[in-house]
Amino acid sequence: MSDAATTAKLQAALLKAFPLPEYATFFEVGDATGGRHSRWADAVSMACWPSRGLRISGFEIKASRSDWLREKKKPEKSVAIQRFCHHWLLITAPGVLLDGELPSTWGHMELAGGKLVPRVAPPLLTPDALEPSFVAALLRRAHQAGTELINAQVSNAVAEARARIDERVKSEVDRRMELNGKAMVAVSKFKEATGIDLTCWSGKEAGPDFALYRKFKQSLSYSGLERLAHQFRGFADQADALMGAMKDEGAAMLLDEEKAA
Repeated sequence: MSDAATTAKLQAALLKAFPLPEYATFFEVGDATGGRHSRWADAVSMACWPSRGLRISGFEIKASRSDWLREKKKPEKSVAIQRFCHHWLLITAPGVLLDGELPSTWGHMELAGGKLVPRVAPPLLTPDALEPSFVAALLRRAHQAGTELINAQVSNAVAEARARIDERVKSEVDRRMELNGKAMVAVSKFKEATGIDLTCWSGKEAGPDFALYRKFKQSLSYSGLERLAHQFRGFADQADALMGAMKDEGAAMLLDEEKAA
């Protein structure tokens, strides 16, 4: 695992060990702001409950042994912020610190099973009075932490909104795909029944043909058939009457011929 990934795990474990609202914890805290800044602490935590003594703890976070050995060569590096702290602790991954390497003014906590386990209790130090420049550095980190939290919440809200939009779009696409599938089935069945492939027709070609079909269908409505049937019955009656008249006239002519003979 990379040092960056291990450091992230150590930071997460530190927040669990020193959680809100009992503690206020900040990462990458300078000893001052502006041109007076000279040193960084990997983290600073202040106890917010009077029962905890309102004490300030400083931390050096080391993800690898090589990182710790570089720190060990410059013990004066921590003094700039350590002088404001009641406790100073080394936070490490397993195997980073060996026996006899920890400075006498430091405590040690080691990552184990996703949480920090105390290995060496930190001695109580006598801190210097807080200087406005160091307080400014702490407050700047507090503001940045709040800004990052707000940005994270905004990003989450945007991501959720996009997810809802994507879901609605997907639902609409699925609905239209289903409708298109049904339409294609209907077109296929229409082609089987009529021999007409609607997919090859343009609206200009299909319009007159369907208009003619509609007129033909209307002409075959019940009222039209009934009218035609009535007309055909009239023709039949007229034909029957004519046939009857012709038969009567033919019979009369035969009778007259017989009399004349």
